[in-house]
Amino acid sequence: MIVDDDEEIGSYISQELGSYYHITPVTSGREALRLLLGAEPDKQFDLVVSDVMMPEMDGFTLLRMIKTNMNINHTPVVMLTSKAAVANRLEGLEKGADAFLAKPFDMEELHMVINNLIRKNQRLKGKYSGILQQKDMVEEKQVKGNDEILMERILKVINDHLDDSDFTVDALTKEVGISRAQLHRKMKEMAGLSVSEFIRNIRMEQAVRLLEEQKINVTQVAYSVGFSNLAHFSTVFRKQFGVSPTEYVEQKVLKKQG
Repeated sequence: MIVDDDEEIGSYISQELGSYYHITPVTSGREALRLLLGAEPDKQFDLVVSDVMMPEMDGFTLLRMIKTNMNINHTPVVMLTSKAAVANRLEGLEKGADAFLAKPFDMEELHMVINNLIRKNQRLKGKYSGILQQKDMVEEKQVKGNDEILMERILKVINDHLDDSDFTVDALTKEVGISRAQLHRKMKEMAGLSVSEFIRNIRMEQAVRLLEEQKINVTQVAYSVGFSNLAHFSTVFRKQFGVSPTEYVEQKVLKKQG
């Protein structure tokens, strides 16, 4: 996917590299995110090339949305910008960019960067199809020793309180037995997420499982994963998966009927 509000850039890259890849040009960050979240498991994008300076949603915001969503955070992102300042480049890398090229860029270099990142990511293909399990992501990080023991303890506590709407990060730190600051640091190291994002992702994973089983309704699913407010549950779910819980169930029903 090529994301740039300048249609000529998207057309140029598509023309130059179209014989090597199936390219989808997009002119806004919002549209890019919608397509990324709505892609079928077997039609997910292998890589995103995004401009930084764009209206509505800039490239750094799109980058953050990609790298903090458990369904698409494995997607490599190459940032393009007319700003060649070191600070700008560091900001992109700090937020998870896999590569950073300054405009005007060399097409051969862009081609090489794309090719290398796709090759590197090919071994992950399949593992990330469908709903990504939080534990799988931790295993991909190859957590070992004391960190592995800590993560198992964290996962057990979270799962034991999955239906508790009053369960907080402070409650987790108390049961795990480490300080809030230490827990936050370790979580960033092991999963690349904040503690609250990690808890939310596990709740959303469980919500998807329950919705797919279709044994209980959406309201019951919300309560089962720790949401006392259905509207809030729907908002978080839509932000995570691009559709509402009801729409998600309807899509699954249509697939089964098809």
